[in-house]
Amino acid sequence: MEKITTWLWFDTEAEAAAQFYTSIFPDSRVTDVSYYGEAGPRPAGLVMTVSFELMERPFVGLNGGPDYRIGGPGISFMVACESQEELDEYWEKLADGGEEIACGWVTDRYGVSWQIVPTRLRELLSDPDREKAQRVMGAMLKMKKIEVVELEQAAAAAYSRPSAASSRSASANAASPSSLSPSRPDRAIVTLTTAGLERPGSGRTAERRPQRDPDPCPVDERSERDRLEPRPEHHGLGLLAELRGQRRALSGDTSGCLHLAAGRPRPRA
Repeated sequence: MEKITTWLWFDTEAEAAAQFYTSIFPDSRVTDVSYYGEAGPRPAGLVMTVSFELMERPFVGLNGGPDYRIGGPGISFMVACESQEELDEYWEKLADGGEEIACGWVTDRYGVSWQIVPTRLRELLSDPDREKAQRVMGAMLKMKKIEVVELEQAAAAAYSRPSAASSRSASANAASPSSLSPSRPDRAIVTLTTAGLERPGSGRTAERRPQRDPDPCPVDERSERDRLEPRPEHHGLGLLAELRGQRRALSGDTSGCLHLAAGRPRPRA
């Protein structure tokens, strides 16, 4: 005798249920039928228990009366299927007169819950690639009857994601100067300061940002800056020599530069 035997409670359908289940699964059979006698508690001659085997696993159906009913997926029996054809056969027979639920769960006409599951599902869900396994799980959650081909498609889709190298390349292209919006010149105007100008013999290099747009004004910005804010170490003709004649383009003569260098206002003409 088996240590554990499954008992199923019915009102009066135990024998019909046993015949139904043994017609679906191979290696199944009814092994015994017992009846109520004069002691009750139900009418004498009514089938009391039906013993049967499903794939050599023992079950007993009890006609215990209408007080309790089998129902809900709180307890279920899982059937592992090696192929889609096997799965389809069990699903169609158990769902006949019952209810298709979700994710491979079906309730038969007597209220017993079954999980009709392909063995391939367990293999895919246990894959070491966790992203792949989660894709398969997401596909399965959308199904009622499980379709193996759709699980395989979900598993294959996990490998269609961009590689790390292509992702880095896309990021680099997005950040390249050619991808910048032309409406943003990105500091196109050149700015010069006296601290950044190169002075002969000083060894300092002028810091000059790239100029993208042509300057509509022909005035030399360096000359204009030095004219308005002369450096203290430049005096008199020394300043004029460094400017190399550029002041003439601004004022037309050198007298203005000499008076500015000396700190005196330029005499009126």
